Amino acid sequence: MKALILAFFSLCIISSVYASGPFTLSDIERIHIFVKNDSELFDDKDVEKLKERLSRLVQTLGLKAEGRDAPTLMLKIESISDKNKHYLYVKLALGEDIITKRKSGTKVFALTYDASDFIESEEPKKDLLESVEFLTDEFISHFKDDNE
Repeated sequence: MKALILAFFSLCIISSVYASGPFTLSDIERIHIFVKNDSELFDDKDVEKLKERLSRLVQTLGLKAEGRDAPTLMLKIESISDKNKHYLYVKLALGEDIITKRKSGTKVFALTYDASDFIESEEPKKDLLESVEFLTDEFISHFKDDNE
């Protein structure tokens, strides 16, 4: 019985240590912001507002928003509609060039952070902003955890 209790507590401790997920946001100094709108529900003004929101996020974290050679913070929006309901898929990801540990040391573009939200909505513009806020809050938390 003691072994079972010890195993349970060990599992709890290990899962709390790795609760932030398999991604890493450590040692990032600059970011390129990219918003991909694949939804007919949002226009260029909405996309610009989202870019501004992500720029504020980058500044809040003390990062520089720089050129395309920096890691790319991507916000992707997709939607489908059915009568009065809209379904939004919102993804926040960080992609960057990395070198694999393979024998050849291949340079690849990989996601080093990935979070998404899928919501049913009757007010897509309002719900999109809430979703982006939720995803950016998660990103901020993960970034701070990785850079303590």
